[in-house]
Amino acid sequence: MDEGCPARALEQGERAQLPPVLYLQGTEDLAHPRPQLDRFVAAYRKAGGVVDLELFDGEGQGSSCARPARRRPNRAIDHDHRVRAQADPLTRTGGPR
Repeated sequence: MDEGCPARALEQGERAQLPPVLYLQGTEDLAHPRPQLDRFVAAYRKAGGVVDLELFDGEGQGSSCARPARRRPNRAIDHDHRVRAQADPLTRTGGPR
């Protein structure tokens, strides 16, 4: 499993396309522990990628998508990266892929 881990590939400097990422996760998601999320986000950003992160307080795996949200999201978005993604012509629809 570790050999196929996206964070590991990024940490080892493997070449990869880095499209902008929106990562949504509940704070109670036991299938995807927070240290793994933090590792991926850090590696993706270090490799030059842009990640917007939305954490939903008290939600487990898939629960925020399966029913209307009961709680407001914990805004963990890195707004500097969002602004940079919007200003980069390569991330706009119709640009090079």
